[in-house]
Amino acid sequence: VRSMPEGSVVATTPVVTLYQDLLKVAKESKNRDVNDLQLLINYCFGHPNTTLLMFPYSSTIHFINHGATNTNDQAGNDSTSTNAMLRWSHSEYHASELLEKSLQEMQELQKTGLMIDIVATRNISIGEEILIDYGNDWVEKWDEHLVHWEERSNDNVPSPSALMRLNNDQSSILRTRSEQNSMPYPSHVQTVCYFSKHHDYDNSEGILRWQFTTTTEMYPCSILARESFRNDQSQLDKSDTHLYMVHVIIDDSTDAYVDNVPRYGIFFAE
Repeated sequence: VRSMPEGSVVATTPVVTLYQDLLKVAKESKNRDVNDLQLLINYCFGHPNTTLLMFPYSSTIHFINHGATNTNDQAGNDSTSTNAMLRWSHSEYHASELLEKSLQEMQELQKTGLMIDIVATRNISIGEEILIDYGNDWVEKWDEHLVHWEERSNDNVPSPSALMRLNNDQSSILRTRSEQNSMPYPSHVQTVCYFSKHHDYDNSEGILRWQFTTTTEMYPCSILARESFRNDQSQLDKSDTHLYMVHVIIDDSTDAYVDNVPRYGIFFAE
């Protein structure tokens, strides 16, 4: 624990480039009114004039909250005022040449090397919370949310830990879409599958055969069918005794039917 002088680097984080289309909730998985984008978008940096998002993934970055810019504070020590800002990193590992590429080039690149620094804009005392300005658009949306927000009844509200339990239970047999009509999963979750739209899959009658590749990404999917099989490890690892056929939603106009998907290729997301 230490104080930090103005201009010092509070933290450095790499960022993953994402596109808003990847965060869309699959329409066919909705059984109630929900937002069209996954909650992950709340932790991304972006600009209203582009669909490119940047998700920081260092261990401390998500503890940095919003603080209003306060020009009236003579001492600069108001606990609600910003004391840090974002900038492109000065680290030798920051791939600054990527900033010259177009959105299309970044999408085709399938990798990132961009990094962001959190820099102190004034002296920060020991024990003081790090705050940055999220921007006017965020403030307006947050104020709008507070005006229209209504407390929900506790009836049928899923536990926040439901998602964690579902993903940690890798031995579970996943329910197909038809089975979920009578035994639905919590309404705030959907299934997502590992899938690479850039890989040449074996194709049989329009159905792709699943395999994990280095360009695999996660897309919303629904489970259409389940097939069981026996192997030498079946008594030790029940999750490996079933393979699944899934319908993968890549974007609004592109989808794929994929079979032989193992349990570890399917996760739950909000």
